[in-house]
Amino acid sequence: MKGKVAISIQMFHPIFTTDKIKKYFDMTPDIEYCVNTPWILPNGKIINALHKRSYLCYDILPFQERDLEDAIDYVNEYFEKKIKNKKFLKLFIQTGGTINYYIGLGINNYYAFELCPEILRRCKALNITLGIEIYNDLKS
Repeated sequence: MKGKVAISIQMFHPIFTTDKIKKYFDMTPDIEYCVNTPWILPNGKIINALHKRSYLCYDILPFQERDLEDAIDYVNEYFEKKIKNKKFLKLFIQTGGTINYYIGLGINNYYAFELCPEILRRCKALNITLGIEIYNDLKS
């Protein structure tokens, strides 16, 4: 069953800087902030607080009519090709890092989905968790 699907890759780490993380992935983040740097609001105001972890967000798949499993499979293949060093990926996870696919799912009325074990196994092999936000009545 198809719906409108968008997927971003989110990476979080409590110790590694964004510069260190970016060296090991052949991607350019759309959003990033580094651990122990000040919070800056969109209007430029600096808040008296520091980020507790580094964050990188890569917008991979914009909203488009697509099968959810096919979209996740596409992003798994994409991400796997962008990893420059598998040992670093393991270290990233072992030292407290997390990687999440932020999935936006636009639906109209009723939409049921399931994820096959193979898709979930592939995500697990890449240490990916899935976060799904459902938008009802998403307009183009």
